Amino acid sequence: MNTLRSILSGALTWVLTFISFAVISSIPVLKNWELYQYLIIYGLLVPIVLFGARFYYKRGGRTNGLLIGIVMVTAGMLLDIIITVPLVYKPLGEGYLSFFMKPTLWILIIEYVFIVYLYWRINVKMKPDINAVNVG
Repeated sequence: MNTLRSILSGALTWVLTFISFAVISSIPVLKNWELYQYLIIYGLLVPIVLFGARFYYKRGGRTNGLLIGIVMVTAGMLLDIIITVPLVYKPLGEGYLSFFMKPTLWILIIEYVFIVYLYWRINVKMKPDINAVNVG
């Protein structure tokens, strides 16, 4: 596993997701409709995470997608701890506990890991390893 590359992929997807949240939350019609914002993000997360998974695996890595998905989402959660909660939620009077206890966040996390796993399963695991030596 290329740990640095998986962390970088997670950070990249976090930036794209953060921008998506910022844009969606600034739309006047959706401003006070957090559930609808999350529903839109659930849909946008698919291409964002596929992009991140493709970025990780494009160099020929074959590490299990479940592990890569967990590393990538953990990188994003660390960025949430460092940036999102202090800069976005603390000024609104919310803290770490209220942010990380939201069921909508955990649905995003599960979806994220599942998308990376599916990408690996379909695009990496199912394809033969061209670098493997065939003896026999």
